Amino acid sequence: HLPLLMGSPDDSVGGSCFYVFPARALEPVGARRAILRFARVDKNCAACVDARLPEPSIIYVERHGEHIEDDEHPLSFVADTICNLAGQRVVPPSYLREPDEQ
Repeated sequence: HLPLLMGSPDDSVGGSCFYVFPARALEPVGARRAILRFARVDKNCAACVDARLPEPSIIYVERHGEHIEDDEHPLSFVADTICNLAGQRVVPPSYLREPDEQ
């Protein structure tokens, strides 16, 4: 199913999907043409940036349209995503955290 996924990188095919989209799959979110979706958080949320800004930060866009701005840098998000997919946890599981961190 890899050829299908490569042909439509913003879709999920047989449970597989891109978490950080290739450049050709960058597209605006809704009517806000400057807000570009560049990564998938889960099936209900996308990581986006405002392409008008010289130093953009992450804007999480929920499927129902809610926008949540964060101060995380897009490259930091991408690096964390790659680490998580490679099995290197960025955030330790709850059972390994100290009680005051939960």
